[in-house]
Amino acid sequence: MERKTSRSGEAIVVEGAHTSDAFILEAGTVLVSRAGKTLRTLKPGEIFGEMALLTDQPRSATVTAVSDVTVRVIDHAEFEATWRRDPEALLPIVRVLCDRVRALNALVDELSQQSPQCRDAAAAHGLEGAHVPATARASLNGATPEAPAGSGASSRPCSPASSSS
Repeated sequence: MERKTSRSGEAIVVEGAHTSDAFILEAGTVLVSRAGKTLRTLKPGEIFGEMALLTDQPRSATVTAVSDVTVRVIDHAEFEATWRRDPEALLPIVRVLCDRVRALNALVDELSQQSPQCRDAAAAHGLEGAHVPATARASLNGATPEAPAGSGASSRPCSPASSSS
């Protein structure tokens, strides 16, 4: 894996970009943001950009160095070769994705209790009460009937402050 360094203030990943590398943060701290709003701070040992290894979608967030950082770069070709050669080596990435899905499920559950619009949005995406069915699954060929392809955000407001519009 290639190592890359970035200076404080430098964007490592840019929201909307069509790139496919993932990164393991070795030293320093990075800030993850979407539409200019901070989502979280990552510290050494954490992974970011992992969704790009599995999808052909634009970046969902910007990741900016808060301090000078060093990352190990996992490019798409390396990821696929490792997947074929030693699938167990990818378990840390799978665990990160599972943890993030759990966190999002908890958030959907919390938000669905906030307003009728939020409950409607959760229901529209098959997430009523955010209790995702145990049968939800996906295949490498795309969504299965149990895992609907449409998982984008609702266009309706979903917060108490904006529910009066």
